[in-house]
Amino acid sequence: MAVGDEASLRPTDHLLLQEGRKHYRTQISPMHWQLRSLISADRDGIVYFPAGIHNTHITRLDTRTRECETIKVISFEPRCLVASGRWICCGGENGEFAVIRESASSADATDTLTPAGASVAAAAALASASEHALDRDPTLAAEPSIAELRRDMLSIVEQMSGSVKTWSASNHKYGTQRVNCITIWQPPKPPSDPLRPGRYTSPVAVLANNDKTVTVVSLDDDEAIDELQYPDCVNRGVISPDGSLLVAICDDPFLYVHVRCAPNGKRGGSYEWVQLPRIRLKDQSIRDISDCRGSFAASFSHSGRYLAVGTQYGTISIFDVVAFADPTRDPLVTYFSSSRAPTDCGAVRDMAFSPGPYDLLAWTEHRGRIGVADARTNFTKRQIISIEDHEAYDHFSLNERNTTIDPRLLDPRSERSAAGSSTIASLVGPSNRLQPAADNSDTSRLNHPFSPEETAILEAVQSDRRRREAREQRDQRDSQTTRGGAAWRSSFFADRVSPQPRTPGVARERDREISERLRHLTSLQRDTLQRIFERDQSRESRDYPRSTTTGTTTATAPTPPDQERERRAPTPRRRSSIMQALAQNMDNSTRLQNASRDYTSVWGQGGRSTSGWADLEVLYNMSGGDIASAPHDATRTETNRIRRAIPIIGDVWTDEISGFRRSYGRTGNREHSQRPDDTAGLSWSEDGRTLYIGAEDDPGMHALNLNGENRASVSNGEPVSLTVTYQNTGYYHYSMRLFPRLCVRSFSCTAAARADFTHVVIGGGVIGLATARALAQHPSGSSTLLLERHASIGTETSSRNSEVIHAGLYYGPETLKTRLCIDGKEKLYAFCASRGVPHANTGKWIVANDEAEREALERLHETCRDVIRVPTRWVSEREAREKEPAVRAVAGVLESPTTGIVDSHGLMVALQGEFEDAGGVVAVNSTVTAIEPLPFGTVGKDEKKKKKKPGSRGWKLTIADSTTGETSTIETETIVNSAGLGAADVHNMIVVAANNPEKKTRMYFAKGNYFSYAASLPRVRRLIYPVTLPGAGGLGTHLTLDLAGRIRFGPDVEWVDDPSDLVVNTTRFPDMLAAVRRYLPDVDESALSPDYAGIRPKLGRAGAVGAGKGFFDFHIQMEDGYAGWVNMLGMESPGLTSSIAIGDYVRKLFYGT
Repeated sequence: MAVGDEASLRPTDHLLLQEGRKHYRTQISPMHWQLRSLISADRDGIVYFPAGIHNTHITRLDTRTRECETIKVISFEPRCLVASGRWICCGGENGEFAVIRESASSADATDTLTPAGASVAAAAALASASEHALDRDPTLAAEPSIAELRRDMLSIVEQMSGSVKTWSASNHKYGTQRVNCITIWQPPKPPSDPLRPGRYTSPVAVLANNDKTVTVVSLDDDEAIDELQYPDCVNRGVISPDGSLLVAICDDPFLYVHVRCAPNGKRGGSYEWVQLPRIRLKDQSIRDISDCRGSFAASFSHSGRYLAVGTQYGTISIFDVVAFADPTRDPLVTYFSSSRAPTDCGAVRDMAFSPGPYDLLAWTEHRGRIGVADARTNFTKRQIISIEDHEAYDHFSLNERNTTIDPRLLDPRSERSAAGSSTIASLVGPSNRLQPAADNSDTSRLNHPFSPEETAILEAVQSDRRRREAREQRDQRDSQTTRGGAAWRSSFFADRVSPQPRTPGVARERDREISERLRHLTSLQRDTLQRIFERDQSRESRDYPRSTTTGTTTATAPTPPDQERERRAPTPRRRSSIMQALAQNMDNSTRLQNASRDYTSVWGQGGRSTSGWADLEVLYNMSGGDIASAPHDATRTETNRIRRAIPIIGDVWTDEISGFRRSYGRTGNREHSQRPDDTAGLSWSEDGRTLYIGAEDDPGMHALNLNGENRASVSNGEPVSLTVTYQNTGYYHYSMRLFPRLCVRSFSCTAAARADFTHVVIGGGVIGLATARALAQHPSGSSTLLLERHASIGTETSSRNSEVIHAGLYYGPETLKTRLCIDGKEKLYAFCASRGVPHANTGKWIVANDEAEREALERLHETCRDVIRVPTRWVSEREAREKEPAVRAVAGVLESPTTGIVDSHGLMVALQGEFEDAGGVVAVNSTVTAIEPLPFGTVGKDEKKKKKKPGSRGWKLTIADSTTGETSTIETETIVNSAGLGAADVHNMIVVAANNPEKKTRMYFAKGNYFSYAASLPRVRRLIYPVTLPGAGGLGTHLTLDLAGRIRFGPDVEWVDDPSDLVVNTTRFPDMLAAVRRYLPDVDESALSPDYAGIRPKLGRAGAVGAGKGFFDFHIQMEDGYAGWVNMLGMESPGLTSSIAIGDYVRKLFYGT
């Protein structure tokens, strides 16, 4: 695949796990149909998003505790939100820009004398009371609300024992039109990446504005540092991780790239952003004037190597950041489309590379889907995930952490003048605690906050009440109430829906349940609830005269503000004051059986609650008027002053068949039609292991986990510094610091951008599988393809052998066979034990029956003991007779205790599984028909003087489908020839294509015939081998066992020309029988039958042992005169034993130690 070509699609389901997907029921509502960057994850498990009325509640979701809290209420409807470090930034419709900062202080929650300590005590007491209630009445255990109430109370205890966070906000205005997007850049953390000259020294926010500007604002002092002008509306601006580049995307079809540099080469002076030649994006037209023109998503990779840009037509382009510095290179690496491009639903709305070493790019489509691409496979491996499939997620309701405050009372414009307000000094006493302030205004009688004990109990009762009312509504739900009903619709439709009538019988049953539970409260808790009831009653008594001051009768009076507010509430569910419910149940606990309730006093003539809202409306009218009509303040406004407001119960829950979900009021000026599953942004967790996705309506917040087993960590290594001179921009000098994607490599990386794969391993035997596994698991971000010409893996030599785990006795000192066999034996035993691959450490006897064999056996023992350090021992004649009486060993027995057997098929399946889990791809029925090095291309004068190696630019492979004959081509950075019987053919393809035909080679094929044994006698419990004499082509016809204990004999050595000759040669039976009877004289000839045959690829016709003439070692090396080609020839015994060690050895050839 050439640079800039479209990336092929290799779909997968393994980048993000299918298990453990979570859905948190909340609501995220974009106001603009194109701006979908409204969620941002900061620290692990913490996600921020806008919610509430007019989306002005900046909400913090803790996914670990499933708690949601409003941390700040801003004065405008946000169009975008981003959080990083200790900052949260929001942008508005008319240039508004809010910066929210976090600070924390410890709270001594252990002191029971403090309010927090008292709250903890109250919460613990109530939890204890519910525990006792369960003990006395076990039938309550089936009631979900009881157990949930206990859980909520314990959660309250934990909350009160934690740290106390405070938030401050400042409002500004940059420009006059919409802030489309904000990104935050922070300086690299030293010492791993020291700050380069000219970079910003403190965190900045990058504001992309609809007035065709990008403004860079310092987050330390909220001052604008730089402003850049563009020819069209700017949708996003991003600064590269090292701070050297700023890119912007607009409504036009171009990518704008700026470099931070000193003008005219004057270092040490002021630095500025200088625009480089703009880049035309794929599938974009200059003449396009439709609403789908332009781009809204862009992201740098964590290392700074890649830049991804997504368009509204669903095209995602990947750029090589290094190429921006070279005007002669095309920076486009590849491009691909979203799952539903170019339709509206396939528009790319938001995207982000995963932080850390995982090399994943995620993006959201306009509706219903997200995508993830693997950078390690050149973005060809991609996973598409639907958020419309609700059954694939575990659904969680959220607990509201704090008592909800009416947002109108928190608006900055509700602040009174200094003359009419209490000072901080008057509110804070000598102990730095909030003191009651003298207030003679009309609101003083309302400002009596609940005590900590009351708040703790209220929160628990509130949670319990929500669950009970949800069950009540489910029982009473009319069959016509569907997803399109009032309980589902937003506030825009709420006034068109009639509420369901209240059913007194159901309410009485609910009251009976509450009364039963309240009977078990302690006196302290009863007193607390009584104080709450009395306070609520006093407020109701004040509400009545205010509601009758108009001098009109109820029949003719206009709709009061509280009833109008109730009518247009986002949730048409009937509400009563929780204080009234508690009071009536307290009263009914003693006279429930003979009392009748008048529901009119609670619900009014229209069946709606009339409590609570009148107080808020009066106070709101005194505090500044309508929010929507208030002018926006362009000056900085501090919103962290202490406010006194009416604490009210956060009764903002709507019942759904599937459970609870947050139901905030929505404005009627949304700029698009709300659709289910419209995406609202995405964000990675700080460690890069969790991807959060926001969506409208029922979906809420989704959390998907990274498949960590597939993603080995990448060592970024040392940054690379580049200094570049641009002729066409006035000789601006700048440097870029980029982290290489790969670790130290001994092969060329010039083909990385163009190659389909980093490594292609040819041959799917046990050695090829182990090698591919080792390369795929290396923390380099590499991609690996395994090609196998047969229909399944391991059908040649790997499955037609003795399945013996060799000890490494025969191959002489300082040979690859000895070293890799000894290392591989240990690794193979460990691998099989940890992965459950069947194997057995049977041990082996080598028997001598004459003096020549005895001498050879003694030399072998000395070599094992003194040189290669492989354990062997002599077996006495008496021990031999006792343990193996059927075995003849006239001249002696040498035991190898570390020899064993393995299920070769199970081993290969395990290796393949780990290879694929690491991101590798196995392609069967794929025969390589041609291999050629890619051409060097245009080179300069200096490069012409150098002798370039074939493969320096990568390799091109032609592959034929073994079933259909169709051919295809792929490009790779490196090749590993592990073709076994076909290794010589692959070798010759390469040397001929590289114009080196003199380097052609050939292979010799040693056929081994195996015979099975069906008799039960003689019985043998271990492997029996004859002594191998120097110059032999094999280890001799030996007795082996399978894992079921069955005996077979073989292999012998039969030289053949055709490696496909796998039929047992029965004419060799007499020779086999004679060889076996030398060490097992009582073998029953009639129980022997042909079993199978295997072919061993050899480099010569002799030399199975290191002491003999013509011994050939493994040929495993990076071929001299070539780049990126590891050649493996003569991979016979002990290849199975050495396979895992061979894989590690090849990995070291590519990447070093």
